[in-house]
Amino acid sequence: MAEETKKRAMDLDGDGKVTAKEALEYSTGKIKEAVNDYKEDLKEAKDDIDRANDVAKIKAARAQIKAQKKMDLDGDGKVTAKEVLQYSKGVAKEKLAGAKEVAKDKIADVKEVAKDKLADAKEVAKDKFEGAKEKVAEKVDDVKDKAREKAADATGKLRDKIEKKENEA
Repeated sequence: MAEETKKRAMDLDGDGKVTAKEALEYSTGKIKEAVNDYKEDLKEAKDDIDRANDVAKIKAARAQIKAQKKMDLDGDGKVTAKEVLQYSKGVAKEKLAGAKEVAKDKIADVKEVAKDKLADAKEVAKDKFEGAKEKVAEKVDDVKDKAREKAADATGKLRDKIEKKENEA
């Protein structure tokens, strides 16, 4: 169906036959239409770009006006070098104050972390000390027990010797 419609469109003289010349003219016409459409699209794109550039220029100009109003410290409508310098100093002071706050916060964070780590280290040291103290107490008890056993053995042997000598005497 689409093929029939295309053939009728190519039959420029209406005789029912499509000649090579008619096909060429039809194709050339379609190409010209496509080129014209492309040119229109291109022109529209250029117009869009121009409008976008105009909007960007307007925004930049507004920003410039805002900045000038901020820098016009005496309100006379003229921005002098002195006013620019004063404005810049003010901005720098604000940034410095912000940086100082950030630094103070970071220092406080570091101190807090250091306190936590110190407390943890003290706890670990205390635990190790208690463990060592218990081990030493156990060893002292073991040594005392062994000493008592040796003393008991020595006392027993000594009594045996004394009894033996008493029995001999």
